[in-house]
Amino acid sequence: SILLMKAIYPLLLALSACGGPIMHIPGSLDSLGRPAEEYTPSDTLRNKTKKSAAKGKDVVRAARHYLSHRPKRDDCSGFVEAVFDRLGLDFNGSVSMMWDQAKSSGAVHHRKRPRIGDLIFFDNTHDNNGNQKWDDPLTHIAVVIDVEPDGPIVFAHGGTGRGRTTGRMNLQHPSTHSHDEFILNDYLRRSSPRDPPRTTYLAGELWRGFATLYH
Repeated sequence: SILLMKAIYPLLLALSACGGPIMHIPGSLDSLGRPAEEYTPSDTLRNKTKKSAAKGKDVVRAARHYLSHRPKRDDCSGFVEAVFDRLGLDFNGSVSMMWDQAKSSGAVHHRKRPRIGDLIFFDNTHDNNGNQKWDDPLTHIAVVIDVEPDGPIVFAHGGTGRGRTTGRMNLQHPSTHSHDEFILNDYLRRSSPRDPPRTTYLAGELWRGFATLYH
């Protein structure tokens, strides 16, 4: 019935939001395409705003807010949903739904240096379907909160073994965890004896793409 579906929909959404169970992140957690200045999002996403679209610094401010404040849905896509809701942008659903919305609006890109406030999408951060194969796309999402001059990208995200926290990714060295005691790529997948051959675990290795949802 309609009433039953209304009752179970939030539960189904929560279960699908990060593609499966809450991730556990081990380890420390502390140029492709067009240049960033040439990129502008399509009118499709602009027209979904309740007020003027956010600037990157506003997205970052909202993401930092939810690092210390619990969103309504405390998983990775719930974190992102809360960030954009705070800015007046309707952008919700599971990770795969968010990817589809961003892609259909022309917001997805694969530059190695994103803008602050961009979204990061990841694949295979856990075995979502439990079949011990490398076939789990769009299992995690995060928000870029800083892009450092020498390459590292700092992101904020939820749905991790440490709750809502920050991580680092360096697409210049995607398979390197650390160098000279500096973290280049945080772990986004927990090692398991059930992992298939050639499983990768670092943020740069599991990266799928970015999306810019603001002017």
